[in-house]
Order: sequence, then structure tokens, then C-alpha cells
Amino acid sequence: MTASRETTQILLNKLVVQLPRLRRENPDPVDFLCELAGLADVIVDGAAPEDFDWAVTSVEAMLIAPGAPAPR
Repeated sequence: MTASRETTQILLNKLVVQLPRLRRENPDPVDFLCELAGLADVIVDGAAPEDFDWAVTSVEAMLIAPGAPAPR
């Protein structure tokens, strides 16, 4: 079942709110990115086909936000 764009946005918003906790719990950038990818994959995979690129871009924006760990 695919999620509506509104539902996908809500899930992305909830993921953004979790970022500080994920960073705290996963100080190693690789661990953080693995954890984030697992959560983001569920959201992106559930997005409607027409919203897939938008959802991926939204997750990518989280990675370039201030404080996001750089991949090794």
C-alpha cells in the first residue's frame, strides 16, 4: 500500500524530529547513516510512485542539514 503525499510528509517530519536522538545514540557517522537509511527506506519505499523522487530528495536534504555527520 502506498502512502499519500501528506502521509509521507508527516513521516518525513517525524524522521527529522528523531535526528538529534539518532545522532546521540549513533555517534559514529557510519552507524548513524545506517540507522537513518533503515528508517528512511521504509518511508521512501511506501511513498506513491509519483512522490518517490520528492521523498528521496527530502531525505537527502536531511543529510546536508547542519550537524549531519559526513560519510566516511
